[in-house]
Amino acid sequence: MRVLFELASKRSRRLAKFICIKDIILWKKIKDLFAAKADSVEVNIDKSSEVESAPPTQAQLGVEESGPNLSELIRLHLAQVLRADGFTGSGRSFRKNHVDWLFVLTLETSRAGNAFALHIGIQPKFAPDTLGKPVDPKKLKVQLCEFRRRISSTSTDQWWEFEATEESMTIALQAAAKIYAEYMRPLIQAICAESSIFERISIEEFSVRNMGFEGFASDAGRLALATARYLAFKGQVEKARAFAELGLRHVGISVGLQGHFEELLQNLTHTKIEELNSVSSS
Repeated sequence: MRVLFELASKRSRRLAKFICIKDIILWKKIKDLFAAKADSVEVNIDKSSEVESAPPTQAQLGVEESGPNLSELIRLHLAQVLRADGFTGSGRSFRKNHVDWLFVLTLETSRAGNAFALHIGIQPKFAPDTLGKPVDPKKLKVQLCEFRRRISSTSTDQWWEFEATEESMTIALQAAAKIYAEYMRPLIQAICAESSIFERISIEEFSVRNMGFEGFASDAGRLALATARYLAFKGQVEKARAFAELGLRHVGISVGLQGHFEELLQNLTHTKIEELNSVSSS
């Protein structure tokens, strides 16, 4: 019996030793496997870091690798024409900050990149922008101006096509500058004159065409509202009221525009009452 017990004990020790050796080998394999995966992760992180830290290419920065510099050509052939009318700015964005009006002009390129248009916005500074917010002369964009259009010799948009050569771009810019000078400059001068077109126009003569706003994203109702607001701003209460009442006949189904006219008429009524009270008390 004792002999059997010793044999069993020896077998148990050998089995335990075998299991222990097996566990050590398995643990080593697992450890090596994790180490290999960690090295792989570190390599991938290093590679991604190299990609992230790599400097951006010229294409990513929008830098032209070759070819003419459009911004420089704009400065030479368009900016000078705009500055003669009081515009400031550079690159593709210019603005004219008049005492009563703000003019914003941008050079807008087509999706294909082979044509451009001159997009202009005209905003009365005495009225909110199209979102109903006060006008910020330094930040206002064309899209938020009361009157806006792409400059043209007709009532439709005009785009000037060009090729990727200095000669082609120069010809297109000079042609655009000529159209601006012939068709947009007279309107800007009429608006900014000491006696503005918004002050000179009569009820009988009033129309989008006679005001020079054909092609703009506006109609007779909004133009009448701008005229009434201008006249109210200048203290011409009776004429402002007449244009507000005229505008109400052009609002159509525009509830928002109707509200603007009604609010203006209410303010004009209060102004008139205050004037009458002031005269009677004196």
